[in-house]
Amino acid sequence: MHYSSALLLRLRRCHAAADAMTSEQAAQLIDDTLDLVHQRLISLEHEEQTQAHRALAEEFREWRHPSGGHIDLMVCPGFPQA
Repeated sequence: MHYSSALLLRLRRCHAAADAMTSEQAAQLIDDTLDLVHQRLISLEHEEQTQAHRALAEEFREWRHPSGGHIDLMVCPGFPQA
């Protein structure tokens, strides 16, 4: 997988703070992540890295085009519920 360093950092921060995250914070994190994915896809397209572009687009396909028009948020197993 080909992620930008900013995306990886944001996802690591999310994982570290997941037990204290509200649904609004999770939704904002998803929006921010999708913005970074979009920027990275544009960059990969300009760099003509079609394989990396395809892999990243596929990895986030469901996030970018969720069935039903939205992403369902749920508590992950093993994390305490607020």
